Amino acid sequence: MLAKLPMEIIDKVFGYLEETDQLKLAQVNQQLGFAFAYHARGTYERLHCSHTYTTYTAESNLKVILELCGSTVVDLEIGFNFDGYAYAMNVIFKLIAKHCVNLQSAKVDIKNVNFNACKYLLPMKGLKTIELNFYITSPESDLLQYINPDCKVLTVNLISNYQTQNIRKLINLEKLTVRRSKRDLRDISQILSNLKKLRVLSLQNCTYDPEIQEQEIVYPELVKLELYNCNISTDLPKCPKLKSLSLKNNSYNGLGNICDTIASFASTVEHLIIITYDYDSNKFTAEQFIKTLGECKKLKWIDSNLCSRLLTY
Repeated sequence: MLAKLPMEIIDKVFGYLEETDQLKLAQVNQQLGFAFAYHARGTYERLHCSHTYTTYTAESNLKVILELCGSTVVDLEIGFNFDGYAYAMNVIFKLIAKHCVNLQSAKVDIKNVNFNACKYLLPMKGLKTIELNFYITSPESDLLQYINPDCKVLTVNLISNYQTQNIRKLINLEKLTVRRSKRDLRDISQILSNLKKLRVLSLQNCTYDPEIQEQEIVYPELVKLELYNCNISTDLPKCPKLKSLSLKNNSYNGLGNICDTIASFASTVEHLIIITYDYDSNKFTAEQFIKTLGECKKLKWIDSNLCSRLLTY
């Protein structure tokens, strides 16, 4: 009887129901399913499957949402607490790949239970922004090879050395963030050498090693560079368009120091963030630092914990 009413009336009925009851009603027949989608409109534009949807299974509520409203989803998050059996994960991710045809961005916590299922999600053609947080016990597992080659923005956390190698294939990246727990990734400069479209680069716990970097590397479009807790033992890549440079708690184990690093971008840099706590290992004086800042003719502002040290100079 309800399904025969005008859509506007059914829409008002859905408005009086809790979401779980709406989903049950949507499964009664096709007409009520259409009514649910009409009522939902942009409700699932940002679909975050973490705490809220931990009880959803591919056969019930989440399946209904994906099948009826998947085309409205543009942003997807699969959180750490979203759990289930590997088979259920495969079903869910297949539904995402099939129905979320307008998906633009995805954030996924990678675990053993959903690792293989992610292979259905990552190649989606419209997916241009991806964040992957790795919580897997097998560091040799290869997942980045499945990422849409037209991906523009990529963030990877706790990624293994083995996984990192496939970043070099994503030549259309414009923004890249790599965060690691150890500094044992020594060939980061070679891995990123093919990314000529990169505009923003943020690295944590990586190493620029002169034994690995055999040739001069240029990032022709890079405008923003952030290095946090990195080991810098050689010259950084050339960045002719760099405007923003952030150096936080890095170590300089080769020739030169933090001042030499800043000076290498003095002709273009406009914004500086300099945070360092180990003054002795960085081997520079207040006089050197002030002189280096003077060479940065386009500098507009600086944020640094060195200001108190300069005041005593």
